[in-house]
Amino acid sequence: MKRSISRFFTAAIFLLISTISPALAFKLDPISRVFEPAGAGATQSYQIINDTSEQIAVELSMVERKPM
Repeated sequence: MKRSISRFFTAAIFLLISTISPALAFKLDPISRVFEPAGAGATQSYQIINDTSEQIAVELSMVERKPM
């Protein structure tokens, strides 16, 4: 009985991990940047590296920090 429960949980964990792996299949390089209000630092770029053959969707959001 204990072995069958153990095997069930092992299989469930394996299935869970195998379904979330595509979500972890890309890298953002660099992970962060500091932008300047003007000049050469005002425009910067990121590279998204997709390690799989599947297409990925990327959502971008920006916020403005106001001085305290």
